[in-house]
Amino acid sequence: QVSQFDSQNISIFTLVDNGGDAEITGIEMDVIWGVSDALTIFGAASINDTELVFVNPAFAFVVADAGSPLPLTPEVQFSLRSRYEWVLESGYDAYWQVGAKYAGEALNSLVDTVTEPNKFQDSYYLIDGAAGFSSAEDGWGVELFVKNMMDERAQLHINRQDFFERTTTNRPRTIGLRFSYDF
Repeated sequence: QVSQFDSQNISIFTLVDNGGDAEITGIEMDVIWGVSDALTIFGAASINDTELVFVNPAFAFVVADAGSPLPLTPEVQFSLRSRYEWVLESGYDAYWQVGAKYAGEALNSLVDTVTEPNKFQDSYYLIDGAAGFSSAEDGWGVELFVKNMMDERAQLHINRQDFFERTTTNRPRTIGLRFSYDF
């Protein structure tokens, strides 16, 4: 769908209409593997081939050309996480986990005009980790975590509408200590 501001013909409202037709072929999968009683590995992946196959002539001046990929849909995405859990000698439950995510480059928008050209967003990797322990009997827990370990600035969305380019990124590396208590 494409939104268009049409103040001359209809009103001051933005209209939303179908910009054309698209085809998507691909595969998605996820797996959980209990390697042992303590170690679990989680994975997910998708491979997609997207294409704008027809452009509505009424929107040809604003929509990308037929043959373009669909926006915000990387050809390849995957995530992988491993979690190890065990019981300490003190009786506390402990764990560590590490996770990674990859997203390939993706077109930022279906809109493609001289003043608002579409653009490819860069591919990115993100890695997170955590370790903690808790007492199920007493209801409390402590976790040390690191989000975005490599301090990657992923381009989550490049917005070029309204004649200004704005890039939404993920959070920078974040290190924290989390406390919890179950009542």
